[in-house]
Amino acid sequence: MDCDRTEFRPIQAAPRALVIEQMNDARVRRHLPLATGTFDEAAYESFISGKQAMWSEHGYGPWAFFIGDRYAGWGGLQPDDGEAELALVLCPWAFGYGRLIAAKVIDWGFRELDLERILIYLPESRSVERCLSRYGCIRDGGVTFDGKVFTRHCLYASCYHQEDTKVDTHPADPVSEIPRLGVDLHAD
Repeated sequence: MDCDRTEFRPIQAAPRALVIEQMNDARVRRHLPLATGTFDEAAYESFISGKQAMWSEHGYGPWAFFIGDRYAGWGGLQPDDGEAELALVLCPWAFGYGRLIAAKVIDWGFRELDLERILIYLPESRSVERCLSRYGCIRDGGVTFDGKVFTRHCLYASCYHQEDTKVDTHPADPVSEIPRLGVDLHAD
């Protein structure tokens, strides 16, 4: 794929059919233990509405990610009891871009929102502790949501090692830097 850019767009730019397909894909659902039932049209409407409300109420929330003009997934920072949580849900074809996208979201949160820390909750299906430690994440125990166990990690701005994160890009698939995110993310 010839991808000349990676972009963060408003969540409502996420194509309905592709989000529904993504959220029902077994490879994605494996890492979403809180997801139940079929993600259908009604679930999509509720999802988009809820994510847009985060932006309205808190000034931040998830974006739709695009690589070139191809929808790659959604995620960003989400409010969590007065703090910010990193969420990243990619389409299976874009799994290899997670480190690049996560690094840009984290950088934005620390630089633009002036956050002191970012929380990361991982289900038992995820084993990326070594990767998270490269950023300076500290494991902070476990939590249970709706009977599902997650490990909780904290990334403090004072411990963030952006320069230590090596982003693997596909040699035949150069990815440019995500543009600064200081655009009007509330625009339709």
